[in-house]
Amino acid sequence: MKNGPNNEFARHSTAEPARQPVGAEAWHVLPVDAVKDRLQTDVAQGLTQAEAARRLAQYGPNTLAQAHQRSTLAIFMAQFRSLIVALLVAATVI
Repeated sequence: MKNGPNNEFARHSTAEPARQPVGAEAWHVLPVDAVKDRLQTDVAQGLTQAEAARRLAQYGPNTLAQAHQRSTLAIFMAQFRSLIVALLVAATVI
């Protein structure tokens, strides 16, 4: 196998790291003490009921936005957008 910039494997195996939005931090790489200090919490006892209620009122619930659901028909029809599928359907008809 040939190495170099024209090597198919080399071009696809060097992925860029995922880009984060401006102002976003990689919390998973920070030391526990740094996260604890930034979130102003106690890792052994957590938040008090009053602090949890205050943060819930300030930031809202910790939920993800609901993803747009596609209908079963839309998913089925999307299967036929591929050229190879169209060729196979055409070959079946012939």
